[in-house]
Amino acid sequence: MDSTTTLVNIAPPTEYFISGPTLKDAIVYDHHSRPLYFVTSDLKHMVIKSAESGRTIAVWNRRDLLLDTVAFSCRNGGLPIHVSKWMKKTKLRDGTPAFVMDTEWGPYVWKIISSHRHKLYTDFDATKSVASVTMEPKSSSSYRALVIESMAEPIRDDIIVSYLIQRQRLLVEEKAIDLYMGAARF
Repeated sequence: MDSTTTLVNIAPPTEYFISGPTLKDAIVYDHHSRPLYFVTSDLKHMVIKSAESGRTIAVWNRRDLLLDTVAFSCRNGGLPIHVSKWMKKTKLRDGTPAFVMDTEWGPYVWKIISSHRHKLYTDFDATKSVASVTMEPKSSSSYRALVIESMAEPIRDDIIVSYLIQRQRLLVEEKAIDLYMGAARF
């Protein structure tokens, strides 16, 4: 019996967008303007819900003195885990800062190219990214959130939640810089 190779066209990557510059009452949608996630956020919590089913995907609790936690409703019995355990901060061999994200499909690495550009790689292949982020400054009129390759769609919830956490951290840092620069002018 002869063996033949079957070529399968891989689906193109999917672009995801966010409804505005902040994460308070935001919507994450695809390139067809179809809402996928609803995000509600205040100073202490961020809740990410599925737009289709209305179920809570994850809750991120930001705490002042203790470590931040994230709870995925369909994982670990809905119990919270420390964000620093789920997304472990590390440095790659070349000194680049990164976060190793534990998923049900294994570890994935968020490589921080710059404060506004991140790429996600599988733990075993750091040559081809499976998702990329260009976090637009809050003054930007473009709100493209990220691009996810079709092979990473099974962990889309993890990618979206980790992206939202990183984006919120960046917004807080920008606000602190704005406040500092405003205070320094006087």
